[in-house]
Amino acid sequence: MYEQTVRISYSQSDRFGFLKWSSLVNLFQDCSTFQSEDLGIGTWYLKSQNQAWFLNYWQIDCLQMPRFDQTVLVGTIPYQIQGFLGQRNYLIKDLETGDYLIKANSIWTFFDTMKGFPTKVSPVIQEKYGTHEKLEMEYTPRKIQWIGEFRPLDPICVQPYMLDTNQHVNNAQYIELALSLLPEHFLFQRLRVEYKKQTFLGQVLYPRLCENEQGVGIAFYQDQDLEPCVKCQFLR
Repeated sequence: MYEQTVRISYSQSDRFGFLKWSSLVNLFQDCSTFQSEDLGIGTWYLKSQNQAWFLNYWQIDCLQMPRFDQTVLVGTIPYQIQGFLGQRNYLIKDLETGDYLIKANSIWTFFDTMKGFPTKVSPVIQEKYGTHEKLEMEYTPRKIQWIGEFRPLDPICVQPYMLDTNQHVNNAQYIELALSLLPEHFLFQRLRVEYKKQTFLGQVLYPRLCENEQGVGIAFYQDQDLEPCVKCQFLR
């Protein structure tokens, strides 16, 4: 497992003094990015090979949200690479007690950016990451199903700050946008996100929201597409 010790900062905290969900996702994203950099197979290496990892799916389970000024251990475990798919866990533990605060699972696609198609992960990258035992947690299906009628919300034009080095909307930005659309005072413990299609600068996202007894579902559409490009599920 790759680990980092992190002290939760004021800028990462919400108005109640707990780590923001958007900050949580960024901590996870940074952790795996730094692991790849330390192994010599990070962002710039992949760019030189015309390759990239694109996120397909998040499942994040909150047992207890870290609070401001708490020192925690942020970790990631790449536990399976098969073909063009990679799977990795993330976690946050209390540094003093060792108790789990957050557990997460993710699925990634390895992409040939020149051809625009998934490609098999190279033996070099597989060897660098290795194979490790996955985290003990409940694993939910990758496909998100939601019951209920979705209502349209105001469209969102993609801005430059939403992009990452792959020049598409970063996975954490969709979560940030979805969080801003949630009903006031809505609380949830599990976040699931399914990424299906990239979105680029200048495109318009058309969000839709549905609430039921399970929680809230938010789907983002591009133009008049019949299928969403991103689905978010916030479960109580």
